[in-house]
Amino acid sequence: MLTLVRSALALCLLVGAAPDGQKVTKEAARAYKEACDHGDMEACERLAEAHWRGEGVPKDKWDKWRAAALFTKACDGGVMAGCFNKGVMLAVGQGGPKDEWRAAVFFKKACAGGVPLGCDQMKKYQWQLSRLDAHRERMKAKLAELGLTNEYDEPARPIQPAKKPPRQGYPEQAFVDCTQGTVFLLYVIDAKGLASDIEVLESVPGLDEAAIKTVRDMRWQPAQKAGTPVATVVEEHRQFFLYECSTSAPFPRR
Repeated sequence: MLTLVRSALALCLLVGAAPDGQKVTKEAARAYKEACDHGDMEACERLAEAHWRGEGVPKDKWDKWRAAALFTKACDGGVMAGCFNKGVMLAVGQGGPKDEWRAAVFFKKACAGGVPLGCDQMKKYQWQLSRLDAHRERMKAKLAELGLTNEYDEPARPIQPAKKPPRQGYPEQAFVDCTQGTVFLLYVIDAKGLASDIEVLESVPGLDEAAIKTVRDMRWQPAQKAGTPVATVVEEHRQFFLYECSTSAPFPRR
């Protein structure tokens, strides 16, 4: 359960105030890390807060990134404070690009786990949540159209080339225009590991084609059912984010 004390940092970040409370000591941070490494999800959440605050841990540019990763780990392990705090980081753009879609999902999970603050934040993202529900309905319809079930023992996984991993390109005109956003795609990964039948669920003009090309160029280890490759339908989002946006900035050439 998320307490008022442990939610202080998240609340203050949302309202722009400085949190009160005791600082995390180096000894406490080391203890949290050791416990987290041994599977204590509560300790992972506390360690995430230490990195988020920059207390008791060596400070560097990756602190917020580590905090975000640890909050996700804690959330996956059933610590609802981790879900709420990861939602906050996504909502304000810390530890990675701002992503209100994913923030809504984490707030919803926190709310379902008994965190009232998660329910409060979830109310701000009803449009995103309603659209995600629409995405799921479209996936069900696509599965029915193709005669697929999405039943598998192992999900499809991207294959990373040994020498040159796939890279999402930023369209030059979108870069020049400072166009940013999230493109949602629905597509089939067939039994040979190829993406096909790609459709756009949520469009961002100027970025759709780049998102589609990235998915089409990828190669996958297909989903497995009883040791046999099977086709599956996948819904994912591709985010295009510029850390610095200026219409006068030169387009980076490879």
